[in-house]
Amino acid sequence: MTLRSVLDVPPVLAWRADHVRASTPVTLDCLIPATYPAYARVLNPAFSPTGQVFSWMQLAGSTLTVDASTQWDEIVSSSEYELDALVEPEMGTVATPTAARLARILEPKTTTPAECFFLVWEGYAGLRDDVRHSPTVTVSPDRLMHVLTGSVHDATEPVEDEPGRLPMWWLPADGAWCVGNDIYARSVFVGASIPVIAAIVRDPVLEAYATTGNHLIVPEDF
Repeated sequence: MTLRSVLDVPPVLAWRADHVRASTPVTLDCLIPATYPAYARVLNPAFSPTGQVFSWMQLAGSTLTVDASTQWDEIVSSSEYELDALVEPEMGTVATPTAARLARILEPKTTTPAECFFLVWEGYAGLRDDVRHSPTVTVSPDRLMHVLTGSVHDATEPVEDEPGRLPMWWLPADGAWCVGNDIYARSVFVGASIPVIAAIVRDPVLEAYATTGNHLIVPEDF
C-alpha cells in the first residue's frame, strides 16, 4: 500500500474549499474549484463478465447522441444491447482503467506528481483501517471525506479491504488540476488548463467530453 494518511489537512484543500461555491441549481463549480479555465466529464465504462470494456457511445441506441450531459438511464432506455449481461459503470469511484489513463495524462501536468491528495467518502463500509483513521474534511454536498496522500499513480490503489473503490477526488499539492466525483456518479469531472482538457477529450482510451463550470449537476452525478 502506498497511499497513506496525512498528518494534517493540507493547504491545497483549504484552497479548494475557498474556491468551491454553492449554487442553485447545483453546478459543476460546487464540486470542483471555479478557478480552472476548462473542464471535462469522463465516463466510467461498462464491462462484460470477461472484462471487455464498453463505452457509453458503443452502447447508445441509434437515436441517442452521447455528450457531456448524458446519463446512464438514457443509455439503458435507448440501447439495443442486452445490458443485463454487462457490469454497469460503477458509482462513487473511478474505474481502474480510467484512473490509470487519467493519471498517465495528468502526471506531467503538475509540478508535484509525487505529492497528491486523495479524498474518500467516510460512509463506505469496507474501508481499510488506515483510511478510516485518516483526517477528514467536508466537501459539497456535505460529504465527510478522509484525506490520503501519495503520488498521482496511487489514484489506482483501492481504498477498501476487498479490491474495489478508488479515491473519489485527486488534487496535486500545486493545485494544477482537480479530479472529482460524488458517491452517486458514474462519471468523474476534471478541472485543468485548456490544453490538458483537450488532451483528455481527444484521448483514444477515455470517453470524455468537454464541459464548463456551469455544467448542471443532475442526481446521478451528485
